[in-house]
Amino acid sequence: MPKMQERPRLLLVAPYVDEPAMLQALSQGLDVEVQTELFRTSRSVAASTFRRHWNIFRSAWAAFRQRDRVGYIVFGEQFIGLYYALLTRLLGRGKRGGPRTIVLQLIYNRRPGWKGEVYRTLYAWLIRSPALTRLACAASIERRYYAEEFGAVVADKLVFIPFGRNSPLGTEARREPVAAPDESPFFFAGGTSNRDYKTLIEAFRGLSAELQIACYPSDVADLNIPPNVVVLHGVFDDEFKRKVRDCTAMIIPIKNTDVSAGQLVLLDAMRLGKACIVTAGGCMEDYVDEKSAICVSAGDSDAIRRAVRDLVCNPRLVIELGEAARLRYEKRNTRAAFGRAVAASLKG
Repeated sequence: MPKMQERPRLLLVAPYVDEPAMLQALSQGLDVEVQTELFRTSRSVAASTFRRHWNIFRSAWAAFRQRDRVGYIVFGEQFIGLYYALLTRLLGRGKRGGPRTIVLQLIYNRRPGWKGEVYRTLYAWLIRSPALTRLACAASIERRYYAEEFGAVVADKLVFIPFGRNSPLGTEARREPVAAPDESPFFFAGGTSNRDYKTLIEAFRGLSAELQIACYPSDVADLNIPPNVVVLHGVFDDEFKRKVRDCTAMIIPIKNTDVSAGQLVLLDAMRLGKACIVTAGGCMEDYVDEKSAICVSAGDSDAIRRAVRDLVCNPRLVIELGEAARLRYEKRNTRAAFGRAVAASLKG
């Protein structure tokens, strides 16, 4: 009796436990057995650059040691992939030339001075490594930016894959009240990467509506905060999600729209069926359209002010935008949809 052929294996290396829907989509899309290499990053570890990168390097080393036993590797954080590329550059790709791999996701920002040039040179050397098959971008505009920045070798590897966040919420979860009983209606903004809180705060100056911002102190340093704007520090995880759930609408002001920022917060809001005001540009408009969010130009405090007034005066608009956002999320941005797109990019 002929021996059954063993299914190829895929290794997912990440600092988080992924949803079964993602693993199933990878398994079905590539006809593979999925195994995971999980490493935990606590808040104290994340706060220490050395400890965080040591943890990441160890996970890259674990992937490197298994490279001859798997057909695919998915790196759930870009520095895992970069360290893996370094190891293959120094120690070799393996007996079969190495598995097909994908980095989720590429994030590169230019840095000034000679240190920035050294960083760019090293970064380019690593992402050009033959050990990295695909480099995923979370914004379509980034694909063009990275192709121009790093050349044809990298351009051939780049793929745009919209984020997939979580499974859709059940009907009961969506019936929760828009505002918590102990809180008056408020608009909410949160996050720290590439945010333009100066413009946002100016938009609320003189308005009767309340704005709450969850960020680090450095994000609002030296800004004149009006009385209707509340700045919150140390708001993470479940508390942050509760703010998203309870606000009238979410506002995501992006400073540089050429790079990814704010998509995870946006997707959390869309999943909950929240109306959103976002900065126009590639990193947001890949995820929403005119039916599911209000888009305003970068740096335009007057446009944000008008959008806030429109939502305050028209509660029906709040509901319509939120429902359209939720339906769009469930069609395009679940974890299962993300897994299918990742599998397709590894196949191609």
